[in-house]
Amino acid sequence: MNPLVLYIIKSGIALSLFYILYWTLLRYGTHFKLNRFILLSSLFFSFLLPFISFDFLLKVEPTLPTFTIDFNGSSTQQTVFSVANNAPLSIWQILKTLYLIGSLVVVARLIYQAWSIRVLEKKSVKTTYQGVTIIVVSSDITPFSYFNKIFIPSTKFDHHSIESVIEHERSHLQQFHLLDLILMEAAIVVQWFNPFIWLYEQSFREIHEYLADDAVLKKGVNQGKYQALLVNEAIGGPIFAITNQFNQSLIKKRIIMMTKMKTPKKATLKALLFVPLILVLMLSFASQKNEGQAFATSSIGNEEITIHGKIVELKTSNPIDGVHVTVEGSTIGTTADSKGNYSIKVPKVSALVFSHIGHVTVIFPTSTILKVTGNLKESFDLMLEPETYNINFSLGNQMIPDYRKDMTQVNNKTNKNEPVFVVVEENPSYPGGTNALLEFIKTNLKYPDAARKAKIEGTVMATFTITAEGKTTNCKIVRSVNPLLDQEALRIVGLFNNWNPGKQNGKAVKCMVNIPIEFTK
Repeated sequence: MNPLVLYIIKSGIALSLFYILYWTLLRYGTHFKLNRFILLSSLFFSFLLPFISFDFLLKVEPTLPTFTIDFNGSSTQQTVFSVANNAPLSIWQILKTLYLIGSLVVVARLIYQAWSIRVLEKKSVKTTYQGVTIIVVSSDITPFSYFNKIFIPSTKFDHHSIESVIEHERSHLQQFHLLDLILMEAAIVVQWFNPFIWLYEQSFREIHEYLADDAVLKKGVNQGKYQALLVNEAIGGPIFAITNQFNQSLIKKRIIMMTKMKTPKKATLKALLFVPLILVLMLSFASQKNEGQAFATSSIGNEEITIHGKIVELKTSNPIDGVHVTVEGSTIGTTADSKGNYSIKVPKVSALVFSHIGHVTVIFPTSTILKVTGNLKESFDLMLEPETYNINFSLGNQMIPDYRKDMTQVNNKTNKNEPVFVVVEENPSYPGGTNALLEFIKTNLKYPDAARKAKIEGTVMATFTITAEGKTTNCKIVRSVNPLLDQEALRIVGLFNNWNPGKQNGKAVKCMVNIPIEFTK
């Protein structure tokens, strides 16, 4: 899965679980500073935990080299590839577009609100009261604080009331509540689709009002008169998401909190339950590849390079028009022209996907491309090959392979954090060679009767791992057609044994093998 998508999912899960725990244990408590700290910590850890890895504690299996069997010759060496869906518009692309639109709407809203406040300030009278900048607005607005300024209407409050209002807003400024809201809005840009993020925003505003009310009452303001001020205050004026306002919508809750019996100190021990939740999330999110860290590596400070070259067909060496060249897991891409030429600017730490209908989709890490081209001193030219193998059971179970020939190998000896698209110095081989493997398949593979009667056909892509001892393990279907055909493909793959293992630096290593088989009536 794309690292960015995985990061958003993980952070969303953490946000939700933290808020559920806060809502269950602490939201009715009167320890407002603790509640504020818990909310801020929940935001911080939700966006941090997906980056954490425990590779140094885990036994990390080496990245498995992958190769695809070539039934057209004696050699089993092939350039590694990943089969991709060439649909013009996938559900993930649609979701990605909707997500970006949502994030842009949130950002646009913040920009508009900041601009509106700026316009309001320019139209108003500026003064100073007890060391605080006061913006006296002629229109009937709701008092609010914004950075180091307090905005109040020119009418609406009497002399005694205005002092309480200013003290309330000054408390917001002194306690830096605006910083909470800025962090909150940044989180909303990333998680706007998550209903829990909006509950966070509501809870922050509640806590801010409780803290400001508490500060006003500690200044000696009469509680009854202050509550009367809240009740008499009429709703009016614009609502700004990035400001702390003399909030009328929370009046009932605020009055209840002022009169509520203080929560016992021992109740604060409930907050310790967040510690095991943090540990559980850390262990759950940690992985050997640490996708979140991969996202950070690829997105922050990643130098861009320009890669260009020519793409031709393996069989004819003719240029291929319209090959899609994209950065894996992103919307960055280009299309080869009628002469097969392409040029694309990509992050230096990424991977390029070359795809075209009817041809094998190939994925190359940019680190591999740089090795092949000598750090881009030469162009990166590519030959795409046909995608399928055929087994025609109407011709006596005879294998009819597509045209293939060996392609130049590139040893990818980069660090373990790079993708699995690597090859070893010596690929594993079947005893007796490819011809023997082909004969074994022709002899043992059976077209399921039920599938034949139902006229089910297509290509099944199976994958399995050959251990350093030459044993076949971890058989899977990576591209399914039908359970009947999948089961037969797994059965035949499970019969493979006694392979000559692949070798790297003279040492036997695990290798992953892909084998595509097309069932035709």
